[in-house]
Amino acid sequence: MAQSIPPLFYSFESDDLFKKCIECERPLDDDCDYVIEKAFRNYPGYKAKDVIFDYALCMNCALEIRESFSKKSLEAMDQYFAQHTQSRIVLVDEEGNFNVDECLSSCLVKGTKVTDLTEYQIYAHCRGKQLSSQIPPYMVSNEAVDDMLPLLSNETQDILNGFFNKHFSPDPSIMNPVPKIVLV
Repeated sequence: MAQSIPPLFYSFESDDLFKKCIECERPLDDDCDYVIEKAFRNYPGYKAKDVIFDYALCMNCALEIRESFSKKSLEAMDQYFAQHTQSRIVLVDEEGNFNVDECLSSCLVKGTKVTDLTEYQIYAHCRGKQLSSQIPPYMVSNEAVDDMLPLLSNETQDILNGFFNKHFSPDPSIMNPVPKIVLV
């Protein structure tokens, strides 16, 4: 039996399942494989946390973006993950469903507990309204992301920055200075 996407992976904006790919706007229906990424900021000492960003990206777009990365960046990232990924036991229930809370309880790379982090990102591979049965959800700490950024070529960093600027930059109209009113 397939496992439904838990509400933690719902869109922050709509508080519902993601409906389309952020890049190409393909519907995320039953025949579409995609990944969800959500970034959070914790506030130590409080139960509060904020969503920094979230999106769903179809696998076609994800692969296109990956293929645009420099060969040097791809090799460095693959090597980093091969050397630093923590081995983990993924718990499943009687029906073969992942224990999502357990999957997201510590950084896949550093092993740091989510409760000890200020910022982190969670990922889920999905198809339609279901989690992938092959790839459990996982979490990566901001510390691990900070380790990986210097491994990326300037070209690859520009591609990633372009993606985030395209989808998460504020509306340029709010960046324009407010006209000054002069009373005479």
